[in-house]
Amino acid sequence: MWLLSVVCIGFSQPNSENIRIVASGDTLVHWRVKKTARTKNVLNTDGTTINHGGFDWILEDVAPVFQKADIGFVNLETPTDPDMHTKIHGEILNAPVVFLDALKHAGINIVSFANNHSFDQGPIGMMRTIQELEQRAIMVVGSGKDCRTAHALQIKEVRGVRVGFLAMTDLMNINDNTIDAEPCVALPGPVCQEDCVPDRDALWYHIEEASVISSIRQAKSQVDILVFSFHWGTEYRLQPLPLYSKLAPKMMEAGVDVLLGHHSHTLQPIVQYTKKNGNEGVIVYSLGNLFSDMSRKYGRYPKTTKGKTRDGMLLAIDISLNRLQNEMKRIRISHVEIIPLWTENNNNAELPGIRPRRHSTILKENAHRQDFIDIRKRGIPSLEYFP
Repeated sequence: MWLLSVVCIGFSQPNSENIRIVASGDTLVHWRVKKTARTKNVLNTDGTTINHGGFDWILEDVAPVFQKADIGFVNLETPTDPDMHTKIHGEILNAPVVFLDALKHAGINIVSFANNHSFDQGPIGMMRTIQELEQRAIMVVGSGKDCRTAHALQIKEVRGVRVGFLAMTDLMNINDNTIDAEPCVALPGPVCQEDCVPDRDALWYHIEEASVISSIRQAKSQVDILVFSFHWGTEYRLQPLPLYSKLAPKMMEAGVDVLLGHHSHTLQPIVQYTKKNGNEGVIVYSLGNLFSDMSRKYGRYPKTTKGKTRDGMLLAIDISLNRLQNEMKRIRISHVEIIPLWTENNNNAELPGIRPRRHSTILKENAHRQDFIDIRKRGIPSLEYFP
């Protein structure tokens, strides 16, 4: 039985505040995604775009969900800088700056920029992307002008509640963190030398657990709610690696309230976690893709362990913060909702049409596709519980 939502026991108190976070995974602006935007671009009479270069069309069906949230989060896996032809990896990503305007318009106000594509346009391209995000008041976490900034806690205040964000990645396409005082992506430790997790030709970094836990505890002391974004795992898996299953609960006990994983490009389990102190949290091992040009030919995979990259989700989490006496805080996850997505991809090279659609929208427009939706639901991750 697949659960799309859960309402947990616990009611708001007079001195409590509710915060809604809507999160989704990887935004992969492959070349056919860019071409989709160009073909959907609508211009004013003066030649300026009225739908952010056509990217509004791509995000149209998910935008209303993000826009109703206090915090809209995605993993920004694409620098927005002219292609500098760095030739560091087989898949080099970049997007026009107008894509960031579309993200903001869609209600996305926080991005993690700690992932294996952060340096796709080199340190200069990464810094230009960060500057463009900051100009649009989109908070950036996990990368910065130097390593101290990349690892720094970022705080967003919502109705008096301090919500903190940390982000890291344990894999990179190229090791451009050469000097701590130069552009940097937050990493959990040194380059892995042995017993590394294989994932194509990426560089893997050893997770120094004590250092990560220390950073979490220090951050939690400064905020009411702590969100940790982790770019981890191997591609196309449906389950987290044992390494992450063991690490995630330790991160929660150290102070993380919402753990958002991504990189596998597939959906993985969601865990509602009850801490030893009674506070509640959520672990999301992988949010999958928000959109991409992956699986343009959507066939059967040979192994059940290999996930399907067109299945995605929006995850809406309602967090209730109740301020008690003696500065104590009680955190409850009052509601978790999985909103299933399907990335439409017509595989048309001349006029591509790539965009994420909610299952509910697909059914509303095409009532005859009930069987299609039923099959898609089989890929929705289960909602699990830790005592």
